[in-house]
Amino acid sequence: MEHPNVISLDDSANVESVKVKFEGLKHVNSSYLNFYNKKFENIKDMGSLLQAVKGVHEGLISTGIFSDVIPYITTDPEVKSKVDVKFHCIENKFHYTIGSSVNKKGRIGVEASAYIPGIFGSLSTAKLNFEASGQQSGECGASIFTPNIFGSNFNMLYNIYKTMIDHRQTSSYTEKSFGGILRISDMFGRNSICFESRARDTVTTKSPSNNEDNLSSFASILKIPNQSIKNSIGYSWNRIKQHNLSTDQDNLFIEKSIESLEYIGEQQEPIPSMTITQLSSEYAGLNGDVTFLKFQGFHKWRGSFAKYIDIKFVRNLNFEFNMAFGILLPNIFSSGYPLVSTIHDRFFIGGNFGYYNCLRGFAARGIGPCELRYDSNQEQIGTSKPIYDYLGGEGFSLAEFQISYPLKLDFLKFGIMRPHLTGFISAASIIEKTKDFIKPKCDIDRCAILLQGLRASTGIGLMFPINSANLSVTLSTPLKYCHTDLLENVQLGIRLAYSPI
Repeated sequence: MEHPNVISLDDSANVESVKVKFEGLKHVNSSYLNFYNKKFENIKDMGSLLQAVKGVHEGLISTGIFSDVIPYITTDPEVKSKVDVKFHCIENKFHYTIGSSVNKKGRIGVEASAYIPGIFGSLSTAKLNFEASGQQSGECGASIFTPNIFGSNFNMLYNIYKTMIDHRQTSSYTEKSFGGILRISDMFGRNSICFESRARDTVTTKSPSNNEDNLSSFASILKIPNQSIKNSIGYSWNRIKQHNLSTDQDNLFIEKSIESLEYIGEQQEPIPSMTITQLSSEYAGLNGDVTFLKFQGFHKWRGSFAKYIDIKFVRNLNFEFNMAFGILLPNIFSSGYPLVSTIHDRFFIGGNFGYYNCLRGFAARGIGPCELRYDSNQEQIGTSKPIYDYLGGEGFSLAEFQISYPLKLDFLKFGIMRPHLTGFISAASIIEKTKDFIKPKCDIDRCAILLQGLRASTGIGLMFPINSANLSVTLSTPLKYCHTDLLENVQLGIRLAYSPI
């Protein structure tokens, strides 16, 4: 196999000098890439050079400006210790997307986005997005992503947005919010600090007549204010590791690793073993109407039984184990240790669409603490079957185990990705008040709180891995539920493989 950008050199070979050049630049000013030249300072051996090339290659791709970056490493024919490194950069162009969708109730949604890379010749990328779905749901926003701010190893994302979410299926209100987020992260997003300022509003979806009485009644039922302002600062830590690729990825630019990556691209089963670990914390109470401490965590372990059992059928079985938790705590930095939150800050679980808070077999935001729903005349809605407003909780924990088997059905393939037959079992517990769990009257009360909020389900489904998400159709049955829960035995949804929390 011949590759023009691959050289066969001993990692311990001496390197006297390194010249770096970036080719293919059309709109981006090359001066903005001087930051990456510093990565090749004080290179003494070929092993360190390959590591630097790998890091710069990943850094250039992570900017979002380039669709591809191809490194070339050559040496002086007479003096092997003099090395030239060239990065051929293929710039992204301005592009936009327009799409539409139809939900299970037949409502048409529209979404559009535009990407503007290389603003004023810099490495910044602007994004404009608009989305409208259902009757009263939509989102519009604008963001600017700038890598290597002030010549450092940190990236910056600034986002302004306005959202409106209709929760008509599970509650008698619509959430509205307007605000901005400033996120500063390291080059690969492992550590990030987030500053957020947001104005939130909760509007009843009941009859518009006598709207003021509706809002007053709504606030008293849900025990939350209709309007609030949140100013917060948060920190998150992310780690993604593909275990059986780590050795080859460390030497990405030598021939044996390219062969291994091509092999993995052709053979989709077993899938690479991977773990994702995420932790986040948020402090709200700088000023505004809410004050609390919020902690969240997520861990995913995905792999194949081929590593443990060498039997043909079992070797093609893949597994995935997910764990997640979230909790709202009193603000220990304020006098009196208050905990003041709104419906926007609480945790909701359920559904087959989203990320770490999915619980199949139950409707999204359709389980946990709830109140009977009333109309504008303070009469209960739903005579034959009561209808509830679901309020979420101040804490939750979730665990799910899934086994999948690839099916050789070529007519259902998405590119090279085959559909998978899946089976799963999942359980979660949602806590209405964290103070009752942290300081119970006795240990039995703590167990009773967990059992009261416990939900569990099991089922089978068909899953289609698509890029960074899984499209799935599932048939499930609840193992533990409450009579107030909204159950959904058949669900179609998209589960994200990764998303910031």
